[in-house]
Amino acid sequence: MATDDFRINASVHTALIRFWIDTVNLEFGTTNGVVYVRGELKRLSFRSRRENGKDEETAFLARRLDVELKQIKGVRDIVYDLRNVARVNGRWIQREAS
Repeated sequence: MATDDFRINASVHTALIRFWIDTVNLEFGTTNGVVYVRGELKRLSFRSRRENGKDEETAFLARRLDVELKQIKGVRDIVYDLRNVARVNGRWIQREAS
């Protein structure tokens, strides 16, 4: 089972890179096919962005990443503990800044 978790972690890492997600403040791991993602979800920024629409962009990124991770072979579930975005009633929404 540990070998499967290792392969899932490699696939999660690949997905994060594919979506240009900043992994400095994001941790992830897999135990028995359950993926745990914790921290802050945001894209790497190479240029200045307008703040307008940023919340929707983060929620959209979370939605796309969730779909991608669920397609990884061996993933049984995904548990998110993200500071800036959350899934509420099946929808991804921006969390209030604390």
